[in-house]
Amino acid sequence: MPDHIHILVGVFFCSLTDLMRDWKAQSGAAISEGRGVRGAVWQGRYFDYIPRQVRDFWEKLEYIHRNPLEAGLAAEPGQWKWSSENFYRRRGSVPIPVDEPHLPVDANAPLWPMHGKGRG
Repeated sequence: MPDHIHILVGVFFCSLTDLMRDWKAQSGAAISEGRGVRGAVWQGRYFDYIPRQVRDFWEKLEYIHRNPLEAGLAAEPGQWKWSSENFYRRRGSVPIPVDEPHLPVDANAPLWPMHGKGRG
């Protein structure tokens, strides 16, 4: 999107706060250099969403793929240059690296061990 980004990340070796701080610093510096300008690229905050089940992951991914359509930037998800739609639909390459998610087939399966009443 021209004014924001949606990403799905798995955080395994650090906190989400550390990951976002480092990613925003590095990508912001690269974007600023590429544009030949100085100043902030990203807003100070980020908004997170924690998918708990496999279905949550796929629903969020579909939302991300439809976002350029809702904004009137493309007629089909795969037409948006930065979309990962073509990767997931096996229709060609994408301009950014995408890791294949290895998720259970069961849409109700938890994405990590969940403990508590009625769970695992």
